[in-house]
Amino acid sequence: MNFILVNGRTSYKSTIRLLVVCLLISNFVFQFVINSIFVYADEEELNWLLVPVMEERVMKSTQNQRELQSKSEQNQEASPEVTSTEESPRKKRQGKPAEKPSTFIISGPASSIEKAFRIQYSEVLLDQLKYLEHATEKGPGIIEKYFVQYGYDVFWGRSLSISGKMVVNNDYVLSCGDVLRVNMWGAGVDIQYFGAIEGDGTITLPKLGVFSIAGVRYGDVEEVIRIEATKHFQGVNISVVVVRPRSMEVYVLGQVKRPGLTMIPAFSTILTALNRAGGVIKSGTLRNIKIYRKDKLFHQLDLYDLMIHGQAKGDLLLKDKDVIYVPYIGPTIAVVGAVPQPGIFELKDNDVDVNHALALAGGVIPQAHFKLNLRRFKKQQGLQVVDIALGSSDMSKINIQNGDLLEVRYIGCRFPSTIRIEGHVWDRLEFAYHKGMTLSQILTGPDLFKPDAITDFCLIKRFHINRSDYGWIRVPLPPIWKNQCDFNLAPRDIIYILDRKVYGIRRSVFLKGAVWIPGEYKYNEELTIDDLIGLGGGLSDGGDITGVEISRQNIVHGRVVIEHILVDMTKPDQVCTLEPWDTVFIPKIKNVGIVQQVEINGHIRFPGVYTIQSGERLSSLLERAGGLLPGAYLYGSAYYSRDAQAIQQGAINNLIQQLELTMSVSDNALEFADTEEVRLINQSRQAFLARLKKIRASGRIAIKLSDDSTFARSEYDMALHDGDRIYIPDKPAFISVQGSIYSPNSYMYQAELNVEDYLNMAGGLTKTSDKDYIYIYRADGTIVSAKGMGLFSGFYETKLMPGDVIVVPEDLERVPYLRLVKDLTDIVFKIAVTAGVAANAF
Repeated sequence: MNFILVNGRTSYKSTIRLLVVCLLISNFVFQFVINSIFVYADEEELNWLLVPVMEERVMKSTQNQRELQSKSEQNQEASPEVTSTEESPRKKRQGKPAEKPSTFIISGPASSIEKAFRIQYSEVLLDQLKYLEHATEKGPGIIEKYFVQYGYDVFWGRSLSISGKMVVNNDYVLSCGDVLRVNMWGAGVDIQYFGAIEGDGTITLPKLGVFSIAGVRYGDVEEVIRIEATKHFQGVNISVVVVRPRSMEVYVLGQVKRPGLTMIPAFSTILTALNRAGGVIKSGTLRNIKIYRKDKLFHQLDLYDLMIHGQAKGDLLLKDKDVIYVPYIGPTIAVVGAVPQPGIFELKDNDVDVNHALALAGGVIPQAHFKLNLRRFKKQQGLQVVDIALGSSDMSKINIQNGDLLEVRYIGCRFPSTIRIEGHVWDRLEFAYHKGMTLSQILTGPDLFKPDAITDFCLIKRFHINRSDYGWIRVPLPPIWKNQCDFNLAPRDIIYILDRKVYGIRRSVFLKGAVWIPGEYKYNEELTIDDLIGLGGGLSDGGDITGVEISRQNIVHGRVVIEHILVDMTKPDQVCTLEPWDTVFIPKIKNVGIVQQVEINGHIRFPGVYTIQSGERLSSLLERAGGLLPGAYLYGSAYYSRDAQAIQQGAINNLIQQLELTMSVSDNALEFADTEEVRLINQSRQAFLARLKKIRASGRIAIKLSDDSTFARSEYDMALHDGDRIYIPDKPAFISVQGSIYSPNSYMYQAELNVEDYLNMAGGLTKTSDKDYIYIYRADGTIVSAKGMGLFSGFYETKLMPGDVIVVPEDLERVPYLRLVKDLTDIVFKIAVTAGVAANAF
């Protein structure tokens, strides 16, 4: 190795850099050689080729090249050079929806020739719309589907990647670049070799050596290798397959989508190369494609021979370095109307008559008119129209010129002697008219009609020859079906059967009461009550059919009178047919499906939740719960009712609203106060109201329980309701004192002590207490107040019971922000006693 010297010393860094550069260059050259040999090899076959190191590099190179090629093709497909008026099948498979044309002049990439014909002959094309398929689509854009240049879609949807898995025939001459698979078996040998023919025409196979096979026919190559193999093995069998034919270079130039150098497999045809180049674009010719070989014109291809006549003899095999040149398009004409293939066609020469032009479009269809129109634009003269009789000698005498339009008109369809049925029927039929034909012969019964058809009458659209217009006749149908009368038809009559839904016609019946799906149902003449109940999902739980009520509308003297009919559905003779707008009501037995439950807890033998029947009383519940336990404090029993709670809560809400109104009136007294002070007062008042609104009524009812037999007949033996709660406590041993006192607390009950004694035990009243509104919340739920007993009633001498609560409210009028509120104390007191809470709790 030669080292680089710097200042007399070896530079190892420079040497390493040079080695890295050499390795990169050698790797690039190696990949380039392998790619040039196996550029078209399939991935699964390359796994077998050569040695492991080579096959890995070949696979990576091939994969990278395919990815680049795929991206290039996708970019070219998306380029604005595409001139197709329809989206290719490849794009449709990729999930891109085809754009629907919306105007006459094509909105997509139409060619200049297509645009010219469409503009010049727009009136002719629009007139043909009513005869074309999908003519009911919006707008005249359908022309873009039928009026396009013929033949260019032969390249659409074709795969642009060339597969190497092609079967070669025995006449195929092997040459450099062909990849072979050689199988050897027999005489103890079972070997498979892969090899490519080198540039010198030789192939190297392990254990066989190097020998020349270039120029040998594929049908003879097995014998050549067998002769060579017998030098090493005896009785061996040979099989040779061309796994990858060699590729060759051809030039595709001119009016193609991707002009330039194109790689194609051996024994490819002209059409294969054109397909590889993306196909001929609409500015290029399909009838004069030139092939040059060794700089000389070798062949001319007319693709119309293949597309129209199915003759592929002009699609010759190409050779390496051939040049395919697509010139500009030649003269063009258009053929439209009653032909199998309307479109724009290219002429090979100017000597073309009408017969030849029609042959390009597939001839004429049976619906073609007996006259053709040849339309031609001439300079200084404008549009010229020539009438030509179909099948006449003029068709072979008149020459077609560049830019001509040949219109084959359709025969007008006037239905001169037919009768048709249209509208809401199962089959839209057409009948040949004969003299004396009547409506009953056509409409044999309502079974011809779809559901919701109007069966009372039909409409007949009749053409009046004398005034050349249509008129309408209404014909009743029931008399005709009953053979009471008939109606004579005339030629061209159209019988219309109307749809009730279209005209908003409906007749209904209504189902109410004990059914699963009550509501409005469609009426029909055979509908009975039982049928209607079935439509409603059947009777719901508790439905009673012994007294079904039908409310029926009757018109009497110009006004609607409601008639009520009772029907017992359990009787066999009570089958009642309904009429339009009847309302059927199914009564429901009371409380069916409603489970009523109450809860009893406390000093009871079997506390819990009990299911009750309607009207059951408290004494019955106490008996079912096992009765009272010893020590039960009946005086303190609490009964809570949902209904009472709702009433109490309503009263509380009304008092709060009254208080809000009183506060709003008192705001006028603050008109001249300081603004900040007013804000603070209003804020405090709103907070006070918010606390009041949080109060919820308990729903307690004051009752007096007793354990003797007289309770069952007393006024306190209440009827129970769903959701009621009863609580029977054991006897407490204290009295509670709450509110504006010095020491709120509970104190031992002493029978000889009164209210004043307990207030003194609690330290007495504070300066802010409101002695006028002191009250006792007794254990049985009743209220005893000083205000209610009067000034000299001896309230303070009142004796108490265990569990009673003495409440001393605060004087709210002493609170600055509540001072000016009228009746404040009285309202708050009422809220407190209604809710069963202390007045100072808020």
